[in-house]
Amino acid sequence: MPYSRFEAAAILADYSTDTRYEHGLELAGILATSTAIKPDQAIQTAHQETAVRRLPLEGWLPQDHVAEHIETRVRLQESFERYRTVARFASLPVVQAMPIGPLGRRRSGFHSRAFTIHTPEGDRAILKIPQKDQEYRYAGLRPPKLTLADKVEFVEERIRLLKDIPVANSEKAVAANYGGAIVSSFVSGKKIDSLGMKERAKITDGHLLQGIHDVDTIARAGVLLDDNGTNTTYDSDKGFGFFDHLAANDNERYCLHSNIQALGKMLAQEQRIRFRAKATSIQIRRQLFERYVGLGGDPSLPTDTAGILATLEYQKYWD
Repeated sequence: MPYSRFEAAAILADYSTDTRYEHGLELAGILATSTAIKPDQAIQTAHQETAVRRLPLEGWLPQDHVAEHIETRVRLQESFERYRTVARFASLPVVQAMPIGPLGRRRSGFHSRAFTIHTPEGDRAILKIPQKDQEYRYAGLRPPKLTLADKVEFVEERIRLLKDIPVANSEKAVAANYGGAIVSSFVSGKKIDSLGMKERAKITDGHLLQGIHDVDTIARAGVLLDDNGTNTTYDSDKGFGFFDHLAANDNERYCLHSNIQALGKMLAQEQRIRFRAKATSIQIRRQLFERYVGLGGDPSLPTDTAGILATLEYQKYWD
């Protein structure tokens, strides 16, 4: 059966990321950006080149998870067609330096630039495109030009991180293009590290409990959260929100412990305050942390989650 361009790109990107097949990443990028090669030719090339590997493409394709992975990636590529124009606009150097028109600039990460855009339905979304500027700038070096393989790897890694996890206010992939762009859902709320003392004091037990359930769900999906307070938000109506996840990891127990600890650290860590308010800040953060840990006794929580909460100590994050 002949492969569509989206199917072939999805197969090559997913397989090549799993097995570190560099040419496969490049082939996926070519399929996403040009008609220089036909989908069946790309797949045939990959079959030939990987035949002697420990896990050849021929042996990888029949695995149980593959069909679902490919279906997801094809859907994301199909959805990207309606964002193609704005993504092309965002890739212009002058626009990246000073967003104009339909774009709003968000804080860029270590490996990507991010822009706020609007979906055809009028909802906000996030467009991310890869960059190497940051990691080289700190070393005083001129960043090399991104290769097609770099762009495909960037998109594939974000697809794996931004899964369709059943958490309402968590970033999810909406559309993707292996030419180097991914669109994800907008996460509402104010970043935790920007919350004032009064705002922290008003965080409800209901939102804390829901936050525990959410980080538990994210962990069991094999995703690690960042604990620096800039990638987690709090909304007085919706509760906690999570975006720019740290990494994918198959060790569920490790993810669970890390995510429960990460949210606790964000609740307890220092925010920018005046010196004279420091004692009050410590009191509020300690009380918030103790309420968080105390919810481990809630009967709705899994036993292992409650057990991890019981091991957390405020002193680790106390100034």
